Amino acid sequence: SLAPGTVVCEGILADYRARVRAMSADCEAYRVRLIDLMAASKFEAKVPDWFYQFRLIERDVSQRLRSRLRSARGAADNRKAHPCDPCISEWKARRMRSVARAKEMREDRAAVIATGKSSVPL
Repeated sequence: SLAPGTVVCEGILADYRARVRAMSADCEAYRVRLIDLMAASKFEAKVPDWFYQFRLIERDVSQRLRSRLRSARGAADNRKAHPCDPCISEWKARRMRSVARAKEMREDRAAVIATGKSSVPL
């Protein structure tokens, strides 16, 4: 979730195909073009005091948001099916059958030995 007063660059959202969704009705969002901000900062002879603070906030939020979006993309990529998944599933099924068969054979051998009907001398 985004904190109140958060500055979000559309470019980052577009790069990761992300969206911002309002979670309640009392949400306000403003879309300001970067060219308008640059023009406002250059309009006067001296750069306004708010401009550097704005750029600092924008940079910090962009780094944090980019990190979160990268993490979300990685999680989504890990959920995708891999081309080797069917082979691995088949191997696992064969392995489980083999382990179960080996366990049954051990139990049968132990039962035969326990009853004393074995041809193998003890």
